[in-house]
Amino acid sequence: MKFIIIGYRDAYFWNEYGTSVRDLQIAEILSRKYHVTFINRPVSIYERLKNKKKAKSEYKAYSNRITFIDHTSYDLIGPLFGRIWTKYCYKKILNRISSLFTDDSIIIDFTPIAELEFKNNKRITYWYDLIDNFSIHNRFSEKEKKAVRDKYAYVDENADIITAVSDKAIKNFLNPNKYVMPNGVYLENQNHECFIDGTPNKVYQLGFVGFVTDKLDIDFLNKLSKKFSIIIWGKFFDDSIRDKLNENIKIAGAFKYSDLPSIMKSFKVGLLPYLPEKSHDESPLKMYEYFKYGIPCLSSMNFEIKSRWFVNYLEYSKRDLLYEKINELIVSNNSESIKASIQKEWLFEIKVNKIIEDIIRRKECGKKNS
Repeated sequence: MKFIIIGYRDAYFWNEYGTSVRDLQIAEILSRKYHVTFINRPVSIYERLKNKKKAKSEYKAYSNRITFIDHTSYDLIGPLFGRIWTKYCYKKILNRISSLFTDDSIIIDFTPIAELEFKNNKRITYWYDLIDNFSIHNRFSEKEKKAVRDKYAYVDENADIITAVSDKAIKNFLNPNKYVMPNGVYLENQNHECFIDGTPNKVYQLGFVGFVTDKLDIDFLNKLSKKFSIIIWGKFFDDSIRDKLNENIKIAGAFKYSDLPSIMKSFKVGLLPYLPEKSHDESPLKMYEYFKYGIPCLSSMNFEIKSRWFVNYLEYSKRDLLYEKINELIVSNNSESIKASIQKEWLFEIKVNKIIEDIIRRKECGKKNS
């Protein structure tokens, strides 16, 4: 059995940020047991000339386990349309590698817009994963959201299996082979090394880790900063957000996934301060990262984790009571207890392997019935 992955991210992202997102984590987990081919999103000639000539088209850490396929598109018009270009940009590269599509091939598609015509190819298993709910993504235009809805309609009708980060993301799909597969605790090195952490020297009381966009609850952070010390780790996608933050909030900058062990020592309570009306994170990875490193979480939304170390600040109508609760989290921060509370079924590898087991069963049943 072999996997051909068409990711939302690619090796260029992998080299810059590490294994920090769902599709790359799934690719790495699968590569531990199976042959994995990872197809980068075609690079436009403009990108190639501007900044991807020197960038790496494979992620060297896993190049012995994963075959990366890179492709330059000489389409001069398509890239000018931004994300909409991805609707058609994979056609040439998929035709070129069509010999890879054999009876034991499983194609995992993470792309929100790309038209990938697999419905007439009965040799492969077509697995679509909703890495995010892009139909409500705050950074997608209305035209792009329409393209996402078209893609989801195609997937619903033609995919052999569909997985999604949440019930909400998949509820409108009618495909009988749909499964909720939330994100989870990801252990990159197949051991519990990251559960073993030295005595932390946590300078800040509260911290945020992740990409910074306009869905961040700026007003809440600014109010908190008058009472608590705050550090923000991550790349800013909206410079205007940086300008709106109080000056006493520490901006630490972008990071790689491999930096997390030291980053997580810099604060005591992890933040998920998203504006609910703009949030599309229905199973945020950073929630699991906080718990993995023994850090309680303060969030604006409820997710699949139920824990006394996970607190929704919007459920507190009185600020004094909320601040009291935050102080409890800070003072009672007990990394070993939080780590010990992690349940086996939270581990992302286990979630992925359950889906693989189901695919294997279905393939075996198909062979018996043929």
